[in-house]
Amino acid sequence: MVSRTNNKTSMPSEAQINNLAICELYDKGFYYWIAPRGEFKKHIDIFGVFDIIAFKGKYFKFIQVTSLPNHAARRKKVQAFINRTGFAGWSEVWSWDKKNRRFRIEKIS
Repeated sequence: MVSRTNNKTSMPSEAQINNLAICELYDKGFYYWIAPRGEFKKHIDIFGVFDIIAFKGKYFKFIQVTSLPNHAARRKKVQAFINRTGFAGWSEVWSWDKKNRRFRIEKIS
């Protein structure tokens, strides 16, 4: 199990935001998978876009996790992937809002 961050003053790191997302998914009863770190311990996106694959029952979600200021750029990245590949899965962008201490979740189709 991962721990939640208590840092209220600065923007959490990418790893901390991913951990917050995992905690939220776990609390909602989802199973999840994150791509292992690649060479030089660098995070590698799933299909070059997503950070997490989560599932509950027969439903799968492909999730891109980011900070709130980067939400629009990540939405464009996911939408470009969908347009390029014809991907028809459930995809979401989860953006961490440090002021309200919660995720803004947007389904992208």
